[in-house]
Amino acid sequence: MIRTKIHKNTREGKNTLFKPKHVQVMEHIEHKLLNGEYPLGERLPTTKEMSKEYQVGDNVITKAIKLLVEKGLLEAKVGSGIYSIVKEQKKQPISDHVEPDKCLSFWPGKKRLTVWIEDFLPHQQLFWQSVFDKFKEISIDIEPELYFGREAYDLKKFPDMILGGVSYLNNSQYGIEDLLDDNIINEFYPDLYNHHIINPDFLTWAGQKALFPFGFTCPFFICLDDFWQEEYNQCSSYLELLGKTSNKNTPPRIFDIWNITNALAVEGCKWLDQQEGRFSFQNSNHWLEILKILNELFRKKKISWTLAPHRYNTKAEIVSDLHNKVLFKEIGMPNLYQFTEERHIKSFPVPFHDTLPITTINAMILRHTMYPEECLQVLTYILREDIQHEYLNSGLGFCINEDAFINSEYKEYLPRFKKLKNVFLYPPEKLLHVAINEVFIWELYHYLHGRDNNNILERIIKKFNYFLDNISRMEPEILLNDSSKKLLSKYLLLRKKENTMPEKLKTLMPVGI
Repeated sequence: MIRTKIHKNTREGKNTLFKPKHVQVMEHIEHKLLNGEYPLGERLPTTKEMSKEYQVGDNVITKAIKLLVEKGLLEAKVGSGIYSIVKEQKKQPISDHVEPDKCLSFWPGKKRLTVWIEDFLPHQQLFWQSVFDKFKEISIDIEPELYFGREAYDLKKFPDMILGGVSYLNNSQYGIEDLLDDNIINEFYPDLYNHHIINPDFLTWAGQKALFPFGFTCPFFICLDDFWQEEYNQCSSYLELLGKTSNKNTPPRIFDIWNITNALAVEGCKWLDQQEGRFSFQNSNHWLEILKILNELFRKKKISWTLAPHRYNTKAEIVSDLHNKVLFKEIGMPNLYQFTEERHIKSFPVPFHDTLPITTINAMILRHTMYPEECLQVLTYILREDIQHEYLNSGLGFCINEDAFINSEYKEYLPRFKKLKNVFLYPPEKLLHVAINEVFIWELYHYLHGRDNNNILERIIKKFNYFLDNISRMEPEILLNDSSKKLLSKYLLLRKKENTMPEKLKTLMPVGI
């Protein structure tokens, strides 16, 4: 076994801990070639043998060999092996600054990665266990330890990476400031997000790109095939149609699933400035127009805020019972997957133009990890076409790999997704996350249920300002629900310890109308 030591590479002023592993292996083999250990025409060990020698995965060896072939030091003959074509040995190390026995910075042996996964239902756990079992077969140097759902929070074991949405991140003790930015991807895998529908650029929050998408879910329309009409493709047209439909008549049985924030985002009602990381209403006249339509629909009982899922066994029962209502309750793909046998039910993503209010499923790599490249190896594996195809067919969500999408039953939606310019990103910032849930959504709820209010937008802005101005001395128990209390208590405790609360509040102050 190779014994190595972590050292500093003064050649470029970088610590070789952050040099891609395949580059380190390439330099180690290059040193052997140039010092005569593999003379001209000699066959090198197989990739499997070198994987065991260096205690790395096959993919690392393959990349290293490819670089040496490009340098003209090796020749790979299909069915025969890998041969040295070095004509002259120089009898010197590959770098004047690196001792020959110290040109590997990684420690041999297995790297244990702690991975938190938001999915926790039995069929979800089976999928992820299967994915990581196959991953371990090709990455023999990495041993992932999987922890699911909210139970991971209580294990008191630091994660190296988190797989899930921003809400899962926000409910943990970590925030976006604790994650590695996407510059590490460019260092190790510069072409990783080529030919993918969504990439980290879509998920920028206040200039940070630390969310690495591998899948997404989005709101669905559901209806019976017999009642589908083309005008339902336009959200505003559909809302207008709902308003005109008489309750006395037998309406077309149409039913759509989304939450109110998704509905507003699709209608062009923007309330977050993602580049600045601020709460901000844009185009207040359009906002008031859409809210007026929704208010009227509520009064006509055409909109239901929530749904008791235990009352329904099939989508047909839901469609039949709600009769031409909009339901502000996100159900998502895992639930839709339960009803796939009912082919007479049509389900499809909500219409959108240049912005889609989807929930991205991300790989989030923690800054404190000792193994950034190993985490990226997990990510690159999940982004493989075959794994993405499995992810899509599992019913957990849509994949972002274009080729996997083309080969799926959802291929008709790909042209729409490829035209996507923006993804509506829920704030990966705890304080703003809590304020939006406790102020913004509940004010909308009361407004749509009949609270008399001259200008709902002004009221929300005032409450936001009060919330943020007083948060440092506020007792969370007074006005927050149980989930938000736990989330905010962690946030306040952490920020008070770090004495960063005043600066944090300054950057999160909402922008006026």
